[in-house]
Formats: sequence, structure tokens, C-alpha cells
Amino acid sequence: MSITLLIACNGEDALLVRRQKARLHGTWLLKEGYRNNRLTETLKGVYFRFDSAGTMQTNLPVSSEDVLPFTLTDSTLTQKINDQTQARYVIGSWTDTSMVLRIEHHGITLRMHLGKQIIQ
Repeated sequence: MSITLLIACNGEDALLVRRQKARLHGTWLLKEGYRNNRLTETLKGVYFRFDSAGTMQTNLPVSSEDVLPFTLTDSTLTQKINDQTQARYVIGSWTDTSMVLRIEHHGITLRMHLGKQIIQ
């Protein structure tokens, strides 16, 4: 019986991840950017684009601008750049229209407040 429950939980977890990835789908544009907790203009124009195939693209300079696979676990979004390199973003908050991502790179913390691009 416990095996059945474990399988049900794993199925529910997989369904939750699929739903979360569906919520991510689309283009997210930078509204405000912070470098080490100070407002910065150097992140102006940053975007994140997620598709239904489980890939993402960003023009953030700490990552590749190629379309690459990503995983979503709890509040961490991990983009696989190559076999040895990954970019890990922590999701601080997330609604249907806004998201806060944080990444640490070479001792610098970047926090990005993003808005989802709404296509009319």
C-alpha cells in the first residue's frame, strides 16, 4: 500500500511541475534589476523566455543566449549550459504576471524583478 501512495505522490509532483512550467511559459521582461542589493541600470533589457518544450533563453550575460533545457525544483530554476556548467536561479516570488529571480555569479548577487509579457 505504501508503494501505491508513493507512486501517487510522485505522479502529483510531476503534475505540479508540469503546471508550474506551463505558468512559466512565455517571455518575462526586466522591470527592475539589483546588483548586490543596489538598483542598477546595467541589467536593462534583460529577458527570460520559456517554451512548452522545457527550454529557456535569456540574454543575461552570466548565461548562454542559446535556447537550453531547464529544470524546476521547489524554488530553483536550473539552466543546463553544458555538461559541466549550470546557471541556478532562485525564485523569490512568483505570480501569473510577476517574478523575482536571484542568481549569484562570481561573488555578485543579481536580483531581477520581471513582468510577464502579455500578448494581446
